[in-house]
Amino acid sequence: MAGEIELKVGEGRWVSFTLTRGGVNLSAPTIAAADFRFGVKNDENDTTFLLFKDSGEFNKLYSGESKVRVNISRVETLNLGPGTYVAELESILISGEDVDLSDTIPFILRESVINP
Repeated sequence: MAGEIELKVGEGRWVSFTLTRGGVNLSAPTIAAADFRFGVKNDENDTTFLLFKDSGEFNKLYSGESKVRVNISRVETLNLGPGTYVAELESILISGEDVDLSDTIPFILRESVINP
């Protein structure tokens, strides 16, 4: 999983995650069959996401085994504005049975010197 995600306001890019279980990378077929959700909130106790990505927005075939990625758009970083947020990645390997939630991931948006 990720340690921290840092972008600038007005920047858009793909954010990738390496998925492991028990220190072993998950296989490409396991990832292809899984569902993913990524959410960003002001505080980990909040119930409302400021930014949310559902499974259909993930690229599961990125760079071979054990990786997925999701695109954070320029507009989404503009809408959030500068600050430090919290993010989580949910991996659903078997619906209702095998669901993993990542540790809280710091999601940092820095002010840009170029006015977007």
